[in-house]
Amino acid sequence: MRKGLLVASLVLAGAALAADAAPEATVNGLVTYLLGKKTDIVKDKPAQEKFLSAALRGKLADTDAVITKSANCPDAGPDTDLNNGTLLQAWDPPEACPVASPADPAQPATQIDVMCRWGKGSQYPGTTRRMRYFMVREKDRWVVDDIRSMASEYNQESSVTDDLAALRKEAEATLATCKKKP
Repeated sequence: MRKGLLVASLVLAGAALAADAAPEATVNGLVTYLLGKKTDIVKDKPAQEKFLSAALRGKLADTDAVITKSANCPDAGPDTDLNNGTLLQAWDPPEACPVASPADPAQPATQIDVMCRWGKGSQYPGTTRRMRYFMVREKDRWVVDDIRSMASEYNQESSVTDDLAALRKEAEATLATCKKKP
């Protein structure tokens, strides 16, 4: 009898852990955070820990450090600020990004598609764009390792890691020719 109760308890505990660690929950949590009015994923280390892989956090931090250094250069571009829009891959945020295809949590890495849509009050009313979240498991939980924005009417296909690399390269080029602001 005890064995049966123990097995049932372990099965129930495992199911509860699996439900808590669902990759869709991580994506929904991150999207909700990114669409929040007073949130900043670039500066919010606890949010980064919660939602982003160590590799993506490192790329974000490295890029932010180079951009911050280049901000004192007179020829620093206005488009070099990192913010929530960097991960949303949109300067004008969508109104919602519901999950369009669920993940396979049995795999060590998986992907989830969301369909972002822009409402009437945006620069792109009625527009939709598919975003693919690449998920990995770290410390027994799902985190986002990259985000790929699919091509749409107003956006070319790109990924967050590619965008961060391009922004870093631009900031490094600015630093290489920089004469500090007086």
